[in-house]
Amino acid sequence: MNDEPRATDAAADAAAEAKRAEEARILARIRDRDPHAVEELHARYAGPLYSLAYQVTGAERFAQDVVQEVFLAVWRDAGRFDPSKGTVPAWLAIWLPNLLFTALGLWLFWLAAKERQLTLLEQGGRLLHELRVRMFPHRSRP
Repeated sequence: MNDEPRATDAAADAAAEAKRAEEARILARIRDRDPHAVEELHARYAGPLYSLAYQVTGAERFAQDVVQEVFLAVWRDAGRFDPSKGTVPAWLAIWLPNLLFTALGLWLFWLAAKERQLTLLEQGGRLLHELRVRMFPHRSRP
């Protein structure tokens, strides 16, 4: 019998657990207001978060702004992270949809106020609905 696959699985599990513990320590440092910890977390996850935000919005600047808002939220609320309930990447990804919708709603309100055109707001409402359907198909209403 070959024990090599079990040893490989055990090594992979140990590496994943070490990474989770390290990320939990980074968030603890952020909770203690260590700016270098935010830089570390940003270096690890800004790229994947940006990629997801860009896929949803198709707008480079908008995606960058939303990712920045994610890290500001992390700075404010790092104490809410509970490593027993999930991983850091999952926790970061939870922030993204809410911040996307909030930012898009504010942007649409600004456009409507600037242009004073209700049609822009109506178009934005349709866009928000389409994004919601794409991101949360199981929650969408007809």
